[in-house]
Amino acid sequence: MPVHSAQDDEKKDDDNTVIYYKCSETRVPPVVRRVLNRKGWKEWNKDTDPEERWSLHWKSGRFKLSDWDRCLPHQRLNHCPKSSAITKKDNLHRNIKRLAGSYGPIYNFVPTTFVLPNEYVNFMREYAEQEDPGIWICKPSDSSRGRGIFLISDMSQLIYDQQYVIQQYMDRPLLLGGFKFDLRLYVLITSFH
Repeated sequence: MPVHSAQDDEKKDDDNTVIYYKCSETRVPPVVRRVLNRKGWKEWNKDTDPEERWSLHWKSGRFKLSDWDRCLPHQRLNHCPKSSAITKKDNLHRNIKRLAGSYGPIYNFVPTTFVLPNEYVNFMREYAEQEDPGIWICKPSDSSRGRGIFLISDMSQLIYDQQYVIQQYMDRPLLLGGFKFDLRLYVLITSFH
């Protein structure tokens, strides 16, 4: 029978009062670690801590559905399940297109959009039918923070090596203080259980 000591009780008490967080990659913004550490949280160590010890798993990329299935009742992930339906540009386009088919003109605020290479033929038809096709903006479907975005005013400028969303560039976008802007709404969802 193992020997039980007062130190074991003390360690057990410490482990029960400390909240552990897990970062599964190095791309986690340093500010996340800083804030959690300042709040008294401790970073989970895969070599010394049991899997059930962490309460928050922070990841910059997507989680697999199996990650959600393996979570214990006290564990949370920093993304919503299936959120790529609105966070990936190609999926957002497909969902808005589907909703526009069901609900009509309420969705006419979205500029003409195509997903390349899947909708290349439709894009070429639209482009050729326009007397002055104007400027089109090309965005990688699975990127963020403006990375990989470029503008084209002629078909010879369209070169892509991954899935892109291409949209007719808005001539007169709504400006705030003379600048283009994104309107992002953040909602705190406390549980999916």
